[in-house]
Amino acid sequence: MKNSKADNRSHLLRKGDWVVHHQYGPGRVVGREKKLIEGVPLHCYRIETSNSILWLPEDSEFKSRIRPIASPTTMRKAIRILKGPADPMQSAFHKRRQRIRDDSLDGSLISTATLIRDLCGRKGRRSLNENEMRSLQRLSDRFILEWSLSLGLPLEEARQAFNALILEVQAKEP
Repeated sequence: MKNSKADNRSHLLRKGDWVVHHQYGPGRVVGREKKLIEGVPLHCYRIETSNSILWLPEDSEFKSRIRPIASPTTMRKAIRILKGPADPMQSAFHKRRQRIRDDSLDGSLISTATLIRDLCGRKGRRSLNENEMRSLQRLSDRFILEWSLSLGLPLEEARQAFNALILEVQAKEP
């Protein structure tokens, strides 16, 4: 099996690339720098999100932590999921907390859309606890930013479309 450096270059990030980190959300690669990590000098990508700076070692297997911004096709699929009926969430708060953790760490846009939809559905039927409200806000903000980047919309236009969609869905809920 061929495993040359040239093969690995297809996975390299470039300055200006947008990516989504499973924990920190969308961010932009702003450059590469040498960082001392645990006493070892490593070449790292500097990725800036809305509220963080991430250092991702070049040689790390970063596929498990980041992904590219969703394609327009994937984004439209996620929007269709948001428009669908919410699935009921578990009544036990610790099971809901575990689902939020698991779906958030999954990092896929589809998982995020499904979780937002179901949290909004629960919010319409019952109140959300503090952790659920924070999670819904964080996930929604990340979704809106990715919507904007994926479809090339101004951020405020994506935010307005998202809010209108959520209001429309909530109006249909029994």
